[in-house]
Amino acid sequence: ESVTDVAESIRSVLELESLVAPSHELRVEVGYVQPDLVAAVHPSALRQALITAIGQLARHLRPGQIAVHAGLEDGFAKITLIASNVSRNQFASWKPTQDILVPSRASIETTLEGDRVFLSLKLQSVGQIMVAVVDDNPDMFHFYRRCTVGTQYHVVDAGIGPNYIAVIEELKPDVIVLDIMLPDVDGWRLLMHLHENPATR
Repeated sequence: ESVTDVAESIRSVLELESLVAPSHELRVEVGYVQPDLVAAVHPSALRQALITAIGQLARHLRPGQIAVHAGLEDGFAKITLIASNVSRNQFASWKPTQDILVPSRASIETTLEGDRVFLSLKLQSVGQIMVAVVDDNPDMFHFYRRCTVGTQYHVVDAGIGPNYIAVIEELKPDVIVLDIMLPDVDGWRLLMHLHENPATR
């Protein structure tokens, strides 16, 4: 039930920089943090995950810097730590996420690009709105996704086929964008069934 102001959590973690990254050869800086970004996580759980993540990166880095960025991505609050000056051999020999206590309903991943490690924590965003798209034209789905990047809308493809109702019941979207000219079902009839069904009304 807890929520966290992401920018405030990042700020409070960086106040502890001397503890989480004690080496004077390592700088931790804030990059772009989207204003008013709120995640569905307890503040202490998010701070713990960030402190551990920065500490893990700091232990395995040569002199360099860690930049912290945060923003909405596909309706999720995404916090990314970007560590520079990392060798491929260093990255191959350690698992930076193994000791991080990831909050419930969150995910974490790392990637290496050149000499930079990207460690990303994805959390449910408060106010996230799921939009299910029922359309036989995949270009429309991709168009909606592009138009809603960086917003609270999380656009998902409900697919096409005879099981529209079952898929929508499983997704439990907040909004349905419905094409009325579908190849295997009349869109108006599908709309009528959605209104008649208590699970999708």
